[in-house]
Amino acid sequence: MKQKTIEDFLAQMKKRADLLMNYFLAVFFVIGLLLSFYYDTWMIATGVGGLSLVAYFSSKAALPESDLYQYVLSVVLGIFIAQFIYQMHGMFEMHFFAFIASAILIIYRNWKLQIPLAVIVIIHHIVFGYLQFAGFGKIYFTQLEYMTLDTFAIHIILSIGIFFLCGLWAYKFNQSTNNYILQSFEVGKLQEAGQHKEIFIAMNKSLQASNEKLIKAHLELKTLFQNIEEVFFSVKIDFLEGHPCFTMLQMSPACLKVYGYEVEDFFRNQVLWRDVIVEEDKYIVDKNFPALLSGNSVVNENRIHHKDGSIRWLQARIKPTLNSDGLLIRLDGITTDITGKKLAQESLQRSEANLRTVFENTDTGYLLLNTDLRVISFNQQAEKFVALGLNSITLEGDHVIDYYPNERKLVMKKMMEDALKGKNDSYEMSYPQKDGSVIWYYIRLFGVMNQDKKIFALTLSISDITKWKQAEAELKMNFEKILVNEKLMKEAEKLAHFGSWQANFLNRTVEWSDETFRLYGYEQGEHAPSYKLFLQHVHPEDLQYVKTTLEKAVRLYDSQKLNFRIIDKNGEVKYIHAALMIERDKEGNVINVLGFKQDVTKKIMMEKRFKKEKRNKQQQITDAVITAQENERSFLGAELHDNINPILATVKLYLECVIGDDNKRTDLLKDSKGFINTAMDEIRTLSKTLLPPSLGEIGLVDAINDIIQNVRRVNDLKFITKWEGVQESLISKKMKLTIFRIVQEQLNNIFKHAAAKTVFIELKQQETMLELIIKDDGVGFDVFKKRSGVGLQNIISRTELFNGKVLINSAIGKGCELIVKFEIQQELATMGKILRA
Repeated sequence: MKQKTIEDFLAQMKKRADLLMNYFLAVFFVIGLLLSFYYDTWMIATGVGGLSLVAYFSSKAALPESDLYQYVLSVVLGIFIAQFIYQMHGMFEMHFFAFIASAILIIYRNWKLQIPLAVIVIIHHIVFGYLQFAGFGKIYFTQLEYMTLDTFAIHIILSIGIFFLCGLWAYKFNQSTNNYILQSFEVGKLQEAGQHKEIFIAMNKSLQASNEKLIKAHLELKTLFQNIEEVFFSVKIDFLEGHPCFTMLQMSPACLKVYGYEVEDFFRNQVLWRDVIVEEDKYIVDKNFPALLSGNSVVNENRIHHKDGSIRWLQARIKPTLNSDGLLIRLDGITTDITGKKLAQESLQRSEANLRTVFENTDTGYLLLNTDLRVISFNQQAEKFVALGLNSITLEGDHVIDYYPNERKLVMKKMMEDALKGKNDSYEMSYPQKDGSVIWYYIRLFGVMNQDKKIFALTLSISDITKWKQAEAELKMNFEKILVNEKLMKEAEKLAHFGSWQANFLNRTVEWSDETFRLYGYEQGEHAPSYKLFLQHVHPEDLQYVKTTLEKAVRLYDSQKLNFRIIDKNGEVKYIHAALMIERDKEGNVINVLGFKQDVTKKIMMEKRFKKEKRNKQQQITDAVITAQENERSFLGAELHDNINPILATVKLYLECVIGDDNKRTDLLKDSKGFINTAMDEIRTLSKTLLPPSLGEIGLVDAINDIIQNVRRVNDLKFITKWEGVQESLISKKMKLTIFRIVQEQLNNIFKHAAAKTVFIELKQQETMLELIIKDDGVGFDVFKKRSGVGLQNIISRTELFNGKVLINSAIGKGCELIVKFEIQQELATMGKILRA
């Protein structure tokens, strides 16, 4: 009964101490927020302070029957002290919070609670003191410029003394409390008879009130436990034959987010926490397990396989619990997902490596100078620039002003001193070289600040801008050319009736060139350019075609060409050839359309006129052919009627006489035979006139010679012939026949009209060209005067069938020269080369 009474009393005191501690922690957190106003440390106040509160209440909720949360509280108070010192940049007054925290812990009457607080304070003082005096930025321990080891030792000793005294007071307070409880118990027994009822009622009310508060606190802690992002766990450890066996006691719901598994999954599989660890990282857990066996807390950082298949980084802070025999019986810990932090660290490492690579390989040279303008560091490019431009070697410790010529030293020193005062500057400098060339550098000066925003160094960046300078000069010259070309382009557009336009779909604007306006009969600025204005001028018969084509092009194509008619402002119909190019973004949406328009009215009219002339010419050729055929038929009819028909009639008469007169039969038959031979000769002569001999049998040259021989029998013309390089095996039969007919036709023209005495005929072949020349010394004619005959027209028509060309040179009284040229096929020319070789 006495023992139970003591335990109940101590429990009540512990509860009251916990309640007071809640208020103290709230005050500490608020103090942190208030201190944030001084140096803008809101992230520290809310982050560190908030995590400290979470750690305390989480441990208290996770282990309600254990005093572990009191030790966590001691650590949390130490962290708050370090936070306040950091927030106030090392203000010495903040160190007094350590004494306040130490005094607050006395309320638990447990001297051991002073130990975690003392450890945190000592570690903080040693680490932060060392980092600050070592020169690390944004580390605040004290506002002193330097603290001697003796001063630091005295500071630590005094702190330990305070913690020792507070621990001693807690120990004495605990003993006195126990004695007081025992004494009160004995007194209570004496007064129990008279006061039992009143005490019971008072205790009952107190217990009810405490129970209500406990329930409320439990609910709050449960809510916190359910919603916190870290995973809190407790594991029971048993050893079977020397091997540890794990039994999950508690796991917070945050495991679903961190691991991807439900709480029940960890209870069904007691080693699930180990199964999910990446195989290569399991050694980390095994390596730290001996420390847990010894009672030392550990922090594991390893990767796991999340249930969704991803790889996560986790940090587990584990505290062991040993029994009285020193055996490990329980593990309590907090697991945090640090994937983001790890990725950030890896990214930072890559960035640092990339920065170093860029620093060493960039085209810009960098010199880092101290406040005395001496070189601290430099990259290879800076060393190259200094050597090339200033003809000097760069060494650490050199005074940078020594690199400059004497006439520039004062100016450069003034500029650098201004930069050290915060007046960043830049300038361009030229350095003539021995070969007559000039190197241009662009140099920037800017100060480097520390965490107190004080300039402690100077950076000098050097960039070689020689090419830029050359390009600038060239650009200036090209710009002047562009201005001239732009003016010429406008004149060219005007002369070629060529206009351009652009439609920007992003800002919904349309632009027309000057010539585009003129195509529609407007002056620049007379109307605002638009698609609607364009459609108003499209010919009604072409409107649907134009709209359909443009809309389809915008939907499907990147370019489009179209031909249509427009009616300009003055009612004149014009033929337009247009092309447009369509620019799209990555999603395929149209962002810009560039178009060109050309007035091709004259071209279309000329083409129509050419087609008409071609039809007329074809009609003339047809008429000439028909006329030639009719002339040949007339000639054939006349020859048959005037020459052959009388001979055959005579033969008929003689044969009739033979039948009636036997005496003269022999003579008449002989005469009839002679007449028949004469008729056959006439027919043969007529056939040779109409048809050439077989060119495949006697050849083109021989056929032409045959014509000449026939002409000489009946005419006194003198012929001069020249055959040069003619290889008839390369000339097709049809072309031979064409050349033969041209010679025949031209000789016929000479007989009828020229009154010539001499005719010169030349046929020569050179590579792929075959040339026929027929020249006479006759009366000639005016080549520009229209002629009614069809002789020359037949020659031209025959020549054009083989894509040949005809040239006629003549004048009155100067004879006529006919030149006909044919191009032999390339493959035949190649064959000729082989044959000649």
